[in-house]
Amino acid sequence: MTTSARATAALGGLDATLAVARVTLVRAMRNKSLWVAAFIAFLPEVFAGVAVRDPSIDRWEAVLAMWITCMTVATPVLLAASIGEEFEERTMTYLWSRPLPRWSILTGKLVALVPILWLIGAAGLMLPWFTVFGRLASEHPSVLTDSLIGSAFGAIGLAAITTALTTLAPKHGTSLSITYLLFVDGTLSHFDAKISNVSVLFHSRQLALATSEGAGTAIGWILGLAAFWMMIAVWRVRRLE
Repeated sequence: MTTSARATAALGGLDATLAVARVTLVRAMRNKSLWVAAFIAFLPEVFAGVAVRDPSIDRWEAVLAMWITCMTVATPVLLAASIGEEFEERTMTYLWSRPLPRWSILTGKLVALVPILWLIGAAGLMLPWFTVFGRLASEHPSVLTDSLIGSAFGAIGLAAITTALTTLAPKHGTSLSITYLLFVDGTLSHFDAKISNVSVLFHSRQLALATSEGAGTAIGWILGLAAFWMMIAVWRVRRLE
């Protein structure tokens, strides 16, 4: 194919992103990593059912803490393998050989997989919410709403970190991402305010618990951190071309 023909056949950024998203979604539905991630996200329900003697609010905060930990594992399980396979043997993969912008491989996978994270994350929260509050669930709608907001924005941040780390180490994306999220980001989330600001988990927890930090501030930090990690991912992709 001539250079002009390749240029004609090449997809634009949006079209390429949507094309990659469709391929990724089909693959995800056939991949066991989706069901493993969903299983992990639902583990807090087991804890919610066991800790029945604790007061509802205290039990919910404990469930939420466990849920956050589970999602730091579920996110790399779902995303890292999907992203890593495109960069580990990039010259041999279907997507890498197509005439499309290389960054669209990342955005397409995120467009397909982040909504799945939202769904399993939300389901993993709603079930223990009913278990914890029971008949009183209708009296605590804000508890669930705040938690879902934290879940949605937290997933964006976790996905961005996983994407960047996987492009840096495609063969070890899952283990590297889980290690970073649990032991680095997770540890930073317990430091004082200035240091904890660089932790996605800290701001996700602030949103979920509706603490004194304004929601707008927490969301701004999460999106800013996500943008930073995505810039690293895009830089890495360009270096690989």
